[in-house]
Amino acid sequence: MSDANVYGVLRASFARCFEMLARDAIDATQMQLVLEELTRVSRSILSGLVDDWHLANDPLRRLPNELIAQCFASLPLRDRIRASHVCRGWRSIALAHPVVWADLDFRERFFDKESLLEMALERAAQHPVVIRSCPEPTRPAGVVRVLTAHMSHIQYLELPDRVSVAVLSQPAPHLRYLQLQTDCRIRPEFLGGCVGQLRTLKLRSATFDACPALSTVTDLTLNPPFNPDQHDAYRPLFSLFPALRSLTLPELASQDKRLVPDGPAPASLRHLSLKTSQFQFDVCECFAHWESVAPNLSHVAIEQFSLPGRHLRRIVSGAVELIVLQKCFGMTWEMDILAVGPRERRREVTFWSPSDDSELVAQTLVDLRSVLEDVTSLNVSATSLAAFLPVLAVLPRLAHLTATFTVHTTSLDPHNPLSYLARVPEHCPRLQSIAITVVSGNRQCPPFADDARILLSQLESIAHVQLPDLVIMGFSEDVASGIRVPPFDGFHIAFGHGDGMAKSVIADPAHNSLPSNLGSCIPV
Repeated sequence: MSDANVYGVLRASFARCFEMLARDAIDATQMQLVLEELTRVSRSILSGLVDDWHLANDPLRRLPNELIAQCFASLPLRDRIRASHVCRGWRSIALAHPVVWADLDFRERFFDKESLLEMALERAAQHPVVIRSCPEPTRPAGVVRVLTAHMSHIQYLELPDRVSVAVLSQPAPHLRYLQLQTDCRIRPEFLGGCVGQLRTLKLRSATFDACPALSTVTDLTLNPPFNPDQHDAYRPLFSLFPALRSLTLPELASQDKRLVPDGPAPASLRHLSLKTSQFQFDVCECFAHWESVAPNLSHVAIEQFSLPGRHLRRIVSGAVELIVLQKCFGMTWEMDILAVGPRERRREVTFWSPSDDSELVAQTLVDLRSVLEDVTSLNVSATSLAAFLPVLAVLPRLAHLTATFTVHTTSLDPHNPLSYLARVPEHCPRLQSIAITVVSGNRQCPPFADDARILLSQLESIAHVQLPDLVIMGFSEDVASGIRVPPFDGFHIAFGHGDGMAKSVIADPAHNSLPSNLGSCIPV
């Protein structure tokens, strides 16, 4: 069609519209209004036609709408909202696919979080929804009203302290994770008083009535009650949570010793975490009572500000692998004692102290020699080697020793704690292997070649001592391959890399350097 023909068709169409709109006009002002109306409508029609053309020719339109919706769902909430306003096509996709609104994270800053919560939940329809950091209410009962209307399809909920727990009286058949930031009482009508799918329950502090909804909980985190009169409130926990697999009590104080629930523990219980920030409180004492009612515990983690006393026996008893590592942070020392037993059973206690307690811990382990007869592997901080020499002598089955360096800056400690390896044979003549592991206290600063050279120079001072061959772990393959290893009279040195089973090479004394090819795997 020629330009003249197009002009003629459009002029005829506009003429009909003009005559209809201008029929009652009697002055110039009214004619101006007619002109503005024609212009507005024309622009709207043309804009819509252009949008339709883009939709029909957009390469993204070749993708299924379901796939585009999944792409939207992977965006942060703010960007999902923006995407739904890009064009009519994207908006229709966002409105038609509830999965776009299935994960709501309100840790971002929004102008009106309550309205946004309501809008998103309505768009999610009945799709299971995750709500992270649910908004604090700014209007009376606003958040409670919205949540109450949608509890039937909420799967994950982090509830702030200003939201009434009354909302939790509604049935929530899909709810699997619930975190509360307020003290509360769990009543029989909790979650509608029905057995649902709740697995993880994190509470600040609570008292409990028997409730069917608790019977499915496998992971429980619970702070001690703030009211001293309620210190017996947690005694019936095991009967209230018969499927419990993991229990965390993170803020214990010395007066909370009675919080230990009455046994027997459910056979499902495997993980226990006890923490205290109170000085002079040995949480290991609580665990000593726990072990008698929960013999199937496979993983125990304890954190405290007190040197473990006689109850350390419960932590290390029956260990086949013992790891005792310490770090210094300014004026504070952190020591971690990990005992690995049969079938990967783990018992761990971490404590902080204003001084280096290596000698005290070593003496405690010597006193506990009767429960350490099965230890075959010992890993200690290199700076604790001197203190732990007596420990080696009381471990009759010890076959593998690891000394661990922690690099906090760009180089190893220039002092030579490895000189104490020279005394290892007299304390432990049955030792089969020795490993030196270098780890970084800062993941952005891995061990360098200079660290390897310092390490070798420290070992030169004991080159004449007859020791099992040493394997040095923690350096990258590139660093290890560039290090020249001097020949030692008493032992060979291998550089390894990786975890557990490491590719290693033994220095060739004839060439006084590492061969270019990698040898066999050496267990450390």
